Amino acid sequence: MLTDDIKFLGVEGSRQVQGGTTCVQVADNILIDAGNIIQGLGDSSYKIEHIFLTHSHLDHIVDIAFLVDNNYLEMKKPLKIYGLEETINALKKHIFNNTIWPDFQNISLEDSHNPTIEFITLELYKEYVFETVTLKPIPISHTVPTTAYVIKKKNFSTLFATDTYITSSMWETLDLDESISSLIIDVSFPSKYEELSYHSKHLTPKLLSQELKKSQRDLDIYITHLKSSFKKEIRQELAAYGLLEGKNRILKSGEYLIHTSRNRNINVDSMKISTLLSKEKDLGKILEMILQEAISYTHSEGGTIYLKEGDNLLFKSIMNSKLGIHINNPSFPPIRLFIEGKENSENVSARAALTKTVVNVPDIYRYNIDGFSFEGVKKFDKENNYRTHSMLVIPMLNQDNEVIGVIQLINKCTADASIPYEQEDIELTTTYANWAATAISKNRLVEDLEALLLSFLEAIAVALSAKSPYGYGHVQKVAQLMKVISKKVDEDNSFYQDIHYTEEELKELEVAAWMHDIGKIAIPEHIIDKSTKLETIHDRISEIKMRYRYLKSALKAQMLEEKLQLVQEQKSKEAKNLEEEFNIKMAALDDEADFLAHVNQPSTKIGMKEISRIESIAERTYTLEGESFMLLSLDEVENLSVKNGTLTEKERFKINEHAAISNKMLEMLTFPKKFSRVKEIASAHHEKLNGTGYPEGLHAKDISFEGRLMAVVDIFEALTANDRPYKSPKTIQETFEILEGMAQRDEIDKTIVEFLKETKAYEEYAHTYLLKEQYEEKEKEDLTIY
Repeated sequence: MLTDDIKFLGVEGSRQVQGGTTCVQVADNILIDAGNIIQGLGDSSYKIEHIFLTHSHLDHIVDIAFLVDNNYLEMKKPLKIYGLEETINALKKHIFNNTIWPDFQNISLEDSHNPTIEFITLELYKEYVFETVTLKPIPISHTVPTTAYVIKKKNFSTLFATDTYITSSMWETLDLDESISSLIIDVSFPSKYEELSYHSKHLTPKLLSQELKKSQRDLDIYITHLKSSFKKEIRQELAAYGLLEGKNRILKSGEYLIHTSRNRNINVDSMKISTLLSKEKDLGKILEMILQEAISYTHSEGGTIYLKEGDNLLFKSIMNSKLGIHINNPSFPPIRLFIEGKENSENVSARAALTKTVVNVPDIYRYNIDGFSFEGVKKFDKENNYRTHSMLVIPMLNQDNEVIGVIQLINKCTADASIPYEQEDIELTTTYANWAATAISKNRLVEDLEALLLSFLEAIAVALSAKSPYGYGHVQKVAQLMKVISKKVDEDNSFYQDIHYTEEELKELEVAAWMHDIGKIAIPEHIIDKSTKLETIHDRISEIKMRYRYLKSALKAQMLEEKLQLVQEQKSKEAKNLEEEFNIKMAALDDEADFLAHVNQPSTKIGMKEISRIESIAERTYTLEGESFMLLSLDEVENLSVKNGTLTEKERFKINEHAAISNKMLEMLTFPKKFSRVKEIASAHHEKLNGTGYPEGLHAKDISFEGRLMAVVDIFEALTANDRPYKSPKTIQETFEILEGMAQRDEIDKTIVEFLKETKAYEEYAHTYLLKEQYEEKEKEDLTIY
């Protein structure tokens, strides 16, 4: 059995009588490449169930066809072929196409309805875990899309890289993974064939020597894929470059790697995990690797990492090589630390967490440890036909000596038996527990700081609601709209197939949206939500109406006094005429008051005729307690003469100042690196591509895509907003007519407007925040009602 080794079935750069092309057996039923299966395995070839391909060239795939052909009647399950999408497409198009060879995808196995072949598209950097080997594909340089593989066995890890040329990902992988102790690599031509090497994307001894200098690692080098015509010359060059010293050698078909561990120790692993802790942001990946290493070092069959959340232990990662289990974030029920208010002393992981002590059980079926029943473990064993023997459980403590999780290992194994964990295992696993605790603490600190920052930023936006509930509503909805639309941009394969965002970048856009109007906190309240032209702290039209009521009362009193005099003088006709003139004056005053109330509304658009009438009214005075007053003040005239909306030029300038104030406020905030573009994106919401925007007057070349998106999102929300007392909301159709007009004037990005309109990226937002009549107009058949 290939438990601790790998076998090279073929290593030649071309087909020969005494040696086949590339084919490596990494487990009894698993191959990398298929250049020499039939000759290399003979009658045992029927055992192969998985073939991982590096690329689509014939010398690496040729025997797949014959493997299926030879073993069809003996096959009980589909042959799984793993490759990059391009590799699989090439196989389908050029080999299994019913012209060159039968399409075994559509031919069922003899005794089942399953297909004979199953193609599986590789995910780069994903670990494919089997009982005795783990394979991880990484991209390398060749004439077609190609992968190398990190091969991890029980006692060693190696990097298999053929065919390849100058590449960076290979060396990055070697530098990040200290467990890799050897490199199996292609050298196809002598160094004098540099141009041929370049065009065919293969290495020469000289190029390999140069490439090895990219890493400080002490690696064993195994050479493969030599072209038969150049073997002697390549060997001489390799020796001259010192590449055949020590364990280094040129591989032969049929040989085993016979690779032993390089005395791995905790210090080497410490460096590896320290590197991971400093670079990796995904806590799940860190904990997964720590658990893998703890299992490997203690020679355990499996293990679990739990995280403490409140009074529960949540499953974070669970692995078992014998059962083929490798699950992250499983949806298993949590382990409760307290049951009916009492400590859960029956569960071993709960006990370790509650008491902060190590639990070491030699055999759960033979030892009664502090009353543990192990019923849950025994039930698991029964359901999975498994036998748990030894168990080691260690609490993970943070710097405050608080339990933040638990590591549990099961079944320390020798070659043929499970044995109890020793003191060295406890010390070693405690080190891993400390590393895990460090990772968790760092992750939670970063999360807490980020949460603090985001809550602070949102609190500023909430503070805006004290000035303007509509201002806060605008900010909140712009943030939600940005969240929805940026996600659609990320998913789009038509307009923006080349634009993709990470979760952090999507969050950065949302934060920018929360911050875009932060400067409005410095704008006076009566300007922010000025619903009528005369509004300040209150709508001053009431004062004007009061003046008219006073004026009418004064005129009435004057009229009554004069009428009484005429009646007394028995001048009834004159009295009647006086009353008629009074009524005409009252009607005229009422008409003026109504006119002023009408032009005070934001929806009233006025021209020179209306402005002239306002100015004429302002020229009149009235007398109160012997003092003369203007019927309209100069400020009231200025405000009532606003042609569109409610803001005067001075007020509009003041409003526009918020963008500059936002810039200053954002410059004073220290954002983490992942939010470093918040200021740039948020500040662009009033900039225009033609340079007429503010506060910077930027032109198209200076405004990023995200800044352009921010501007369109801001305008879209403002146009469709239905909570403003001073304006009517626009329908979707009306909104796009305005947006398209702005795009035609080169004010906003035309493609973004087209994207929103064509893809209806706004739908989710519309159904949540808009009135039904806003989005149903002429779109009733297109929009799905949520």
